[in-house]
Amino acid sequence: MSQPTALTVAETIGAALADRVASEDYDLVVEGDAIDLATDDWTLHLDGFPEASGWIAIDNEPEDASEYAEAMRGSFQRTEIDALRAANEAVSGLIATALELSGDELSAVFAGMLRAV
Repeated sequence: MSQPTALTVAETIGAALADRVASEDYDLVVEGDAIDLATDDWTLHLDGFPEASGWIAIDNEPEDASEYAEAMRGSFQRTEIDALRAANEAVSGLIATALELSGDELSAVFAGMLRAV
């Protein structure tokens, strides 16, 4: 993918979700160079394309970082993770890299989940 834009990455995410998740279960919004993907349980934000950064937030974020991975697994449906993994792969790891660049530990844990095989 050459010079990703918010629109092209959002289209990739949307296509991956459409194959696996009911459209009424998420909102995908592009505004300028920002993408917001939200469900009832979590939100993914990406911005600053083409050198994107981003973050993930879950409704029930634990205070103890050692509980992040378990909290993530409880917040995401398996199909949502599969869709975001597929989208991440399709954009050459851009989503996971953006999350890692945030410096946020929860986002880094989720990036690792996206990279897991």
